[in-house]
Amino acid sequence: MIGFYFPLAASISSILIVFIIRFLDVIEKEAWKYVFLSFLAGCLGYAASVFSVAEVLRLWTTSVDNIFSNSIFAFSFSTVLLFSFQVVSCLIFYYFHNKQFETLTDYVLYSVVIGIGFSVSESLMSLILNSGKFQGLASALYFSPFGYGQSIPLLFAAYGAILFLITYRNRFNIKPLLCASILSIISFAAQIFYSFAIYIVNFSSPHIVTPFTDISAGLFMLISNISTILIVGLIGLSVLHDFYILQIFTDKLSDRIDPLMKQQVDILLVDIRNPFFYILSSNKLLWRLFRCRSKTTLSQKAFGSYSRHALEAWVLPSAAELHLNKALKILTIAE
Repeated sequence: MIGFYFPLAASISSILIVFIIRFLDVIEKEAWKYVFLSFLAGCLGYAASVFSVAEVLRLWTTSVDNIFSNSIFAFSFSTVLLFSFQVVSCLIFYYFHNKQFETLTDYVLYSVVIGIGFSVSESLMSLILNSGKFQGLASALYFSPFGYGQSIPLLFAAYGAILFLITYRNRFNIKPLLCASILSIISFAAQIFYSFAIYIVNFSSPHIVTPFTDISAGLFMLISNISTILIVGLIGLSVLHDFYILQIFTDKLSDRIDPLMKQQVDILLVDIRNPFFYILSSNKLLWRLFRCRSKTTLSQKAFGSYSRHALEAWVLPSAAELHLNKALKILTIAE
């Protein structure tokens, strides 16, 4: 029973990050239904990658004379295939649920959850292989990054950012394709180094500290730090981008306010531009705890409605006029 809960415990930090990302999503919280479906997509993607790699590696004939060269080739091949399945899993989920992907926050959230699916499945796979009941599968996967209980789910945040940059490549003044290419190279290199760290574990005993042990531990730490930096940076960018969407929408709205109403509505716009109201309005308990009702004349529901109109206007610029009018009604009713 303890072994059953170990995979979940191993991914607890990643799960907490998912809650943080969702909490900081100031425009629209993602439904837990789709979060769970993205987790299942990660589990299925991992299962597909395991059996695909195992079937191919069974064809490898390894002897004492060529074990070094063949093991490197097998490990490299399985790493590339694993990376491909990670990316494809994100793409397949996006294909079937692309309506749920609207802001950078959404892309990062779903991609990380897919990564958690890979991570939990990897932990479960290591328990299964260590039980000794599947010797054939364990032998086939020996020279591969599978079955060691190691994974880097936070790296999946980069896959989400890449997909976001490609999807909205015509909406930014920066060079989105160049940024996506850089993130792709970093992600692939990180996966290669991570797999290499697992590979050199084969050259050291778990009971004896050797130079290989130190190299492996150093690489694990390096890639872990890189993935942490990526997720922290992308969470920050996601929140900033959400507020950027709200800011440009509010600026457009401010320009179309009737001069006779401008003084009264401008007071409400001060609250509309306050990021904390959006974060707190997503939860009734927080809204009451911080006594937000006494600090703004806008209702808790108004912030959610306003942010939704801002999002729709950004996703579909041709409908911006319609959503600006609806948002203006929210302010005039409150006024």
